[in-house]
Amino acid sequence: MTLSNALSRMRLAGKLCRLGTWIIAGVGLAAIAFYFIATISNNQGNPGQNLEGELISYMILFLIAIPILFFMLILTALGALLEYLGTARNLHESSDEHVEITSLSDVP
Repeated sequence: MTLSNALSRMRLAGKLCRLGTWIIAGVGLAAIAFYFIATISNNQGNPGQNLEGELISYMILFLIAIPILFFMLILTALGALLEYLGTARNLHESSDEHVEITSLSDVP
C-alpha cells in the first residue's frame, strides 16, 4: 500500500467520524424531542401543576443529553486527529546551501 493511499484512507476515516458526529446529534435530538413530546402528552390529563414530575422529566432529558454530547466530542476530536495525521507533509529536508555565516565582529 502506498503512502498516499494510506493517507487518503485516514482522511476518509476522519471525514466519516465528523459525519458520525452529526448523525449522533440528529438521532439524539430526535430522541430528546420524542421523550419530551411523550412526557407532555402524558401530562395533558393532569390539570394541576406537577412540579416533581416536570423536574424528573428535565433530569432524564439532561441525562440523555450527556452521553450524546460526550460521543459528539469524542468523534469530533478523533475526526480532527485523523484528518491531521492524514494530510501529506513535505518530507524533504531543507538544505543549508544558502546559509550565510557572519562573524560577530562584523555586526555593528
